[in-house]
Amino acid sequence: MHLNPLQEVIQPEGDTDFANLANKIHALAQNIEVPIILKEVGCGLSPQDIELGLQAGIQYFDIAGRGGTSWSRIEAHRSENDLGILFQDWGLTTLESLQLAKPYQEKAQFLASGGIRNGIDMIKAVIMGGRLCGVAAPLLAPAQKSTQDVVNKIVQFQQEFQTAQFLLGVENIDALHLNTALISPFNGFDHK
Repeated sequence: MHLNPLQEVIQPEGDTDFANLANKIHALAQNIEVPIILKEVGCGLSPQDIELGLQAGIQYFDIAGRGGTSWSRIEAHRSENDLGILFQDWGLTTLESLQLAKPYQEKAQFLASGGIRNGIDMIKAVIMGGRLCGVAAPLLAPAQKSTQDVVNKIVQFQQEFQTAQFLLGVENIDALHLNTALISPFNGFDHK
């Protein structure tokens, strides 16, 4: 399920009725046998969002932070609404959201998307608490050429990720996940 209040505000046909959304998500989670992923679409998830999701029975969250595709900007161009341009950089980045999600790591699994452009971004996201990474924009240009170009881009991500992993001296992904010893005190992130 995607959460997109900013996109809905900018769309001329947008639906901004989010009343009782947490209750509706809870009811849905109780009636569906497969796990539900609660996904933002470019503004990141706050601790309050995660709390509401957990209370509704959600265990999987796609952070989808600022820095990736701005649906506010896309809707602004589609509808000629300058408000979408003004708010195109609204929200939390993926890494900020993951940092804020640290207290919930025992209760939920986090997917990192939004602004993931290469294997180094993926390494950072795993260190900050992401279990999986999602990308879109970096694959669009290769997808317009051929399937093989997409495969080549994915292989490039893999090489970048593995190179960074090697340089960090970390044997596997589990050893990367939430490994605060790998975070520089100079990058603005709190180790706690």
